[in-house]
Amino acid sequence: MVKKYSNASNKRYVYPLPVHPTLNSNNPISWAIYLYKCYTNYESSQIAISITKNGQIMVTERESMTYLWEHGFFGTGTLSRSEPSWFSRTYNDDSSTNVLEAITERRRLQRLEFKNEREKITKRLNELRKKRDINSAEDIEGIVKEETRLLEIERESLRNFKEKQESLSASIWKQKDAATSLDIDLVNYESLELMPVEALFLSFAIPVLNIRSDDLLNTLFHENANCETINRFINKYVAYHHYRSHGWCVRSGIKFGTDYLLYKRGPPFQHAEICVMVIDSQASNDYTWYSTLSRVSSGAKKTLLLCYVEVMLNNEEVMELWQKKDLTTIFTNCKVGEVIYRRWVPGKNRD
Repeated sequence: MVKKYSNASNKRYVYPLPVHPTLNSNNPISWAIYLYKCYTNYESSQIAISITKNGQIMVTERESMTYLWEHGFFGTGTLSRSEPSWFSRTYNDDSSTNVLEAITERRRLQRLEFKNEREKITKRLNELRKKRDINSAEDIEGIVKEETRLLEIERESLRNFKEKQESLSASIWKQKDAATSLDIDLVNYESLELMPVEALFLSFAIPVLNIRSDDLLNTLFHENANCETINRFINKYVAYHHYRSHGWCVRSGIKFGTDYLLYKRGPPFQHAEICVMVIDSQASNDYTWYSTLSRVSSGAKKTLLLCYVEVMLNNEEVMELWQKKDLTTIFTNCKVGEVIYRRWVPGKNRD
């Protein structure tokens, strides 16, 4: 089963990035086209994006969402864990998996309701049995009658519970058949959300989006953005571009309290091995901060990588180049340093 899944993934995820110009080795003209596309990063069809008031970068077309996911695992589905698969999962929902899950959930609720009722009856019976030490025969007779009535209620409740369990499956399957018999066009409510660094990478390094990098930054950052905010974004993008250029699949690491996760190929193939925290070269953090990151990463069996980004320009030069949108000059004046952080344990690291 694993081998079949791997073969299917290998066929689906052929290209690590959305750049794959057509090449025919027998046609010399195609070589010229190939070199031109490689040099210019030309892409015939550009992907449309929309930016919300909150600065969220969304891709709404299903074909574009699938394309970005299959060519580099960009973005995250708003109604999915990672891959934007809500539409296909809902449209192809003809299996019995979800029906069985619904039956299990309904049965769980019925069992909980039955247990609560039985607990109330048992509590009342215990209270009545404690009163049997009353000497009055009339009182004892009344208590026995009340116990008999409660036991009958419990038996009736058990019979009803079994009947509900038996009729539940047929009822849910009938609802499922009625729902699938309707010819209704399914509307795709899911979008693909891109991180700002992903959007800049897809408009600056690999221009496949229908927006220029200058316009993208003008939309994400207002004119009065301070130097600290801009430097933080520059550091994160430089780190993102650095690992993408080295062949890593870079995903958001917010789940583990870091900036990025590094995959060798992508989520369908294996788990992420490295958690990356992007740090300014001038930043200074205490031991508690590093220890917190290390405990979270090591608890998930991942390596914590500290990525230090040094900008070889002063703040005035950075702001001047930022206003001119001379991103190439800014990024080429950045250095990346890496440190693997491991917690020293006396019992394991004696030597």
